[in-house]
Amino acid sequence: MDDILQDSSKFKLLNDDWLTRVIRREGRITTYLRSLKNLGVLDAKTYHQIRPRGSRLGVLYGLAKVHKDGVPLRPILSATNDPAYKLAKFLVPIIQPCTISEFSVKDSFSFVNEICNTHFNSPVHLCSFDVKSLFTNIPLDETIEIIVSNLFNEPLPPTRPLNSFTALNYEQTVQGFTRNQFKTLLKLSVKDCCFVCNDKLYIQIDGVGMGSPLGPVLANAFLAHYEPTWLSDCPIDFKPLLYRRYVDDTFLLFRSISHSDQFLSYLNSKHPNIEFTAEHGVNNNLPFLDVLIHQNPNSFNFETSIYRKPTYTGLYTNYDSFMPCNYKFGLVYTLISRLFYISSSYLTFHSSLVDLCTTLRSNGYPKSLVDSVTNLFLSRLNNPPANSQSVPKRPVMICLPFFFHGILIKNRLLCLFRCFPHIELKIVFQNSCRFSSLFPYKDCAPLLMRSGVLYKYNCGSCPASYIGRTIRHLGKRIEEHTGKTYRTGRFSVPKDSAIFDHSISCDHPILPDNFKILATGKDILELNIKETL
Repeated sequence: MDDILQDSSKFKLLNDDWLTRVIRREGRITTYLRSLKNLGVLDAKTYHQIRPRGSRLGVLYGLAKVHKDGVPLRPILSATNDPAYKLAKFLVPIIQPCTISEFSVKDSFSFVNEICNTHFNSPVHLCSFDVKSLFTNIPLDETIEIIVSNLFNEPLPPTRPLNSFTALNYEQTVQGFTRNQFKTLLKLSVKDCCFVCNDKLYIQIDGVGMGSPLGPVLANAFLAHYEPTWLSDCPIDFKPLLYRRYVDDTFLLFRSISHSDQFLSYLNSKHPNIEFTAEHGVNNNLPFLDVLIHQNPNSFNFETSIYRKPTYTGLYTNYDSFMPCNYKFGLVYTLISRLFYISSSYLTFHSSLVDLCTTLRSNGYPKSLVDSVTNLFLSRLNNPPANSQSVPKRPVMICLPFFFHGILIKNRLLCLFRCFPHIELKIVFQNSCRFSSLFPYKDCAPLLMRSGVLYKYNCGSCPASYIGRTIRHLGKRIEEHTGKTYRTGRFSVPKDSAIFDHSISCDHPILPDNFKILATGKDILELNIKETL
């Protein structure tokens, strides 16, 4: 990871205080969101949903690419607690229309349907292009301009008279945001992105981190904007017969292999930040996503089947694992469904299904279970269940800790909620004590940066103690107990602080090292319950 972070054009090492950096970014985002709320652009509910509070720095770690030579690392940014994470998720559906083009692929299943209906009268060359480090090479300022220009390009409404007064006073909005407002929100969500790696603080100068909600959206919007121009300007001599892209992976068909090399050089000359690499098909076979494409040498039609990388081990969740049975049932059903919709023929599906059954048996799944799930899938395929629901139900999700009698409690809750036909109950089991928790591989947040905590303070001069809770940063709350404002460092008497009152009345100093965290909570309600206990 240190080698990746040495790129000074993308990353910069900082010596700032971690908590100060987070609080300042929180303040910038909150201040602007509050101004939009005061203008009536944001309602109070949306404002409170996307406003950052108790945020943390993102954590960068490496995911090993075990299928490539040298096992390089793919940088992944864990940014679920980043100050701009909620804002980024809010912007994703608004930007989504900018990511779709005639050359984009929705998923593997739509790609299989299209390629199987593509026919040629002669053999073609199969090739795939991959964009090198797409996310970190996306030019942010340029991409933001592209998105804003695509969203705010509609003419004046026809219902308004097209006179000079209308042209000067009409300003187009998208979901209530003007062009400048939306552009500012985009910059707040992707700019000044700080993260921690190996106990060091970095800032990403350009590009978007893998793990950010806006990462795939910005990458797709950038390429979807330039692809039509690149392909329309491409010389007809080596122009691809078919061009389909899924994020940074592109599937292409050419008349010959020389055309693919010429087209690769052509694409790499179009933008300084974008570099493509090529992989050529072997024996009329080429993997793309999780699909193996084969061109029949006799009919020249395309056939598809499931593709598994050379590092595939056949390891799935073991049947004897301590987890709900419907999870295991769902795993088998999902694998069978995926095989069916990717296989281009029943013969291919049957062959892949036999291999899958062997693999599942090696993971402890009984043959009777696999057979029953297969029969259920085929029966639903031939006789799909009728959808009698006419009014959408209100989804309600309940998270329960998984234990031996968890299934019994779930069944009783489902029976209880049958009295409420307008509610769709979803019960999810979770277990915080996992095997992976014994081997942490991410940088942990310092004590003062923890938020949503139940804490205890023990006076260092007497046996007095205090238990409190805060949804904000613990370091910020400690400063309030001492009477100091964290942003300015000025002293002010706190309104309600038993710790401060005890310190003044007994002349006992308040030491930050005497604070410790007892528990955590996802919201103020959970913290209040734990505090009363």
